[in-house]
Formats: sequence, C-alpha cells, structure tokens
Amino acid sequence: MNTIRLSHSVFVLATALCLALALESISHAQQMAGTADSAAVFSIPTAYDAPIDPELFLLRPGEELRVTFLNSSLPFLNLEVSPDGQIVHPVLGALDVKGATLTQAREKLTVLLRARFKVDDMIISVKAPRPVGVTVTGAVNRPGFYRAYSSQRVSDVIAFAGGVSSIGSTRRIRLSGGPKAIDVDLDRALHLGDGSADPFLYSGYVIEVPARSRDVVQVIGEVLNPRTIELLPNDDMSTLLALSGGITRRADTARIQLLAGINGKDRSPGQFVPGDIIRVPTRDDQRTNTVLVIGEVANPGRFAIQPGASISSVIETAGGSTDKANLSRVTVFRLAESDEDVDELGSRYPIHAAVADLSAIPLKPLDSVFVPRKVGWVRVTGAVRSPGLLPYQEGKDIGFYVSAAGGFAQDADSKNIGLVDRISRVTETVSVNARVQDGDEIVVQRTLESAP
Repeated sequence: MNTIRLSHSVFVLATALCLALALESISHAQQMAGTADSAAVFSIPTAYDAPIDPELFLLRPGEELRVTFLNSSLPFLNLEVSPDGQIVHPVLGALDVKGATLTQAREKLTVLLRARFKVDDMIISVKAPRPVGVTVTGAVNRPGFYRAYSSQRVSDVIAFAGGVSSIGSTRRIRLSGGPKAIDVDLDRALHLGDGSADPFLYSGYVIEVPARSRDVVQVIGEVLNPRTIELLPNDDMSTLLALSGGITRRADTARIQLLAGINGKDRSPGQFVPGDIIRVPTRDDQRTNTVLVIGEVANPGRFAIQPGASISSVIETAGGSTDKANLSRVTVFRLAESDEDVDELGSRYPIHAAVADLSAIPLKPLDSVFVPRKVGWVRVTGAVRSPGLLPYQEGKDIGFYVSAAGGFAQDADSKNIGLVDRISRVTETVSVNARVQDGDEIVVQRTLESAP
C-alpha cells in the first residue's frame, strides 16, 4: 500500500471532511416501541435471535425459569422471580436472586434441587422474553424511560428514543446496570454483522449515548458508503473499509492511499490517527478535469467539469443538496499553485471566509467542494462559567454565547477570544462582537497571570 504523508494544511481539509458526513441513523425499530411519557402496549414477545449469554443475563422481577430434570420421571418445575427479587417455592423455600445473573441463579438452584429431589442432571433455562424498563440518556433525540422486551437489543431502544442525535456517537455507547458495563458499537453491528456489538437488553437497563468524539477519520473514493468514522483504538484498514460499506468493483486496492493527519509521523505501521483520510482510487482514475463533491449532497463523488463551472452547477450535478445542508457555508478546498498560497506546494487551502459570494468563484480542476451539514450547536470552551454545547441562533455574536455559557470566568481574558471555524479549523482572534457560524467553537483564553 502506498502511504502519503502530507503537511499540516492537509489536516485542515481532513478535519473538514471528517466533520462533513453525518452519522447514520438507526432505522430498524421493531413493531413494539415504548414511549417516554405513556405506557407501552405489548404484543407477542420478540424471540431471541441468538443464544443468550448466562453470564450477562440479569434476572429481574417476573422472570420465569424452567427446570428440566434429565433421566428422571419428575415433571418440569416452573419458578418465577418475585417483585422483591426472590424465587419462592413451597418445597425449596425462598432463594434470593436479586441482582443475580442466570449463571449465579443456576449455581444456587442446582444445590437446592439436587438436595431436595436427588437428581444430579438438570437444565435450568429461561422460559421466554420478558418486559423490561430501560433508561436512555445522552445524545438521543428523545431521552427517557422506555419499555421493551429482554430479547430486544440496544439499537431497538435507541430507535424508540428517536435515534442518535446529530451530535451523538454511534460507536462509544454504553449499556450499564447489569453484571458489567458493556461497550456498544452500532457501526460494527450494522456494517460488520457483529451481534455482540449491539447487546440484548437482558444485559442492563441504562443506555448512555455520549457526544460524538472529534477523533475521526474519513474514507473516500471507491467504497459503497464514503463517510466519516469515529476512530477507536483497535481499528485497522480492513475494519474502516468495512465500516464504509466495503470497496466497489472498480477499486484499485493496490493504490489505496493514506493521507496522513497532523500526527502522521508518530505512529506504528497500520495505526491510524485522528484526521487521517483513506482514499480508495478507481482502476481508471482520471482526475485531470474533475472536482470532488462531498458532504450533504445526494450523490457525493468525483465529477468532470467544463471550464468556468460554478459551485452551484457542480452541486446540482451531484444530485443537489440535502435538506440538512448548510449552503451558506459551502467551502472550496483548492490545491496550492505557489508557495504564497500556503506553506507547502501540494497542500490545499480553504476559500470561503474572505469571499462574499462563493457562486462567483469559477472552479478549477482538482478542487474539492464541501457542503457541510447544519449541526445546530456552538461549542464554548475555556474561561467561561459553564462551558459546553449551546443551541445555534443565526446572527448572534460572541457576547451572546458567552452570556449563555454563564459569562466570563474570573480569570478570563475578554480581549483574547479565539473563534475556531469548524469547516477549515482555522482559529482567528476576534472581539465579542464577532458573528458566530453554525458549529463554530468559541475559545476564551485565560489571563497570563492565571495560566498554568
């Protein structure tokens, strides 16, 4: 594989592209959805689609166990967990299984059953899926308490909760409250068919969906689903390509390129870092008179252009913008033609901040046109009283968002405010009157006296 290491300016493009593509929404909710503010109507329970894991299966009130005695004429024995977490039987007595897994309950029951019925061989199994209550918190569209069945999976309840929000993570979700906290990776479950990455609800009762990490890579070119992917420590090339839908028949696998991020020099072979771009070329990749269109368009890809082609025309060629596109922030990344443009030839630089009307810019071959998504938030960090994400309001300035974040902290330097453009990742020092764009980050510096 050919590996290309580029300059810091490529990281600007890399980060912008990474922020471009939205997370995939969860679309396979089953027929039985609970709601946060009304009682669920339960139909016939959904069957388990894989063998249960007794080490993770959490016994809850109402759970029914069946004991089958082997090599014996004894009938089945049905046992139910009471509301206070006990199995009560007139012969066996009371057995506390509150918070126990199926494995732990089996161990306790086996001792009692062998002593009472003088039978060594038996099978203790779960009779059927049961209703369970699950709390969904964090970056979903409708957080709250939901009712489902123990045979359903984390993705089902997230779908009930309106899906992962535009700022939410699909790869760093946690299911807790059971025997142990479980990492949930819905990307792996969807694209790699890894059922363990989307666990059953019997394993816990709290689903936590965090905000999407900034540690992302971009996969572009001849893959079925070019996209931005949150980077996890063990991701390798095959995993990242699979998470992008796999390569197409036109892909030239011998020329897959790694456009390295800013930390590209400090890595082991095969290791990826945030900001990387994996480009899968075609076997007949003719790029001389083409531009790359990515982001919120119907059909992202590379398109041939005629001299003087406009941004609006090439977006139309790419199928037009989606309803989530932020057309006011369309950005062109252009290949540097001289060392006056950027620090290094072969790098790219964004052209949007200093130009009032992007439609007036004629495109050049090898340009990249990025149509960003409306994210609906502004991030405020640094020396403010309540840093975090705030809803974006068009036309508001730095002062408005600082006030919404609780105002300046005591050690804030109100004349040293950085505004990070989410598209180009360029930071400017601005005044409190500077206008803020959708998705930007406001960084309030601390005074020199208070800085560590």
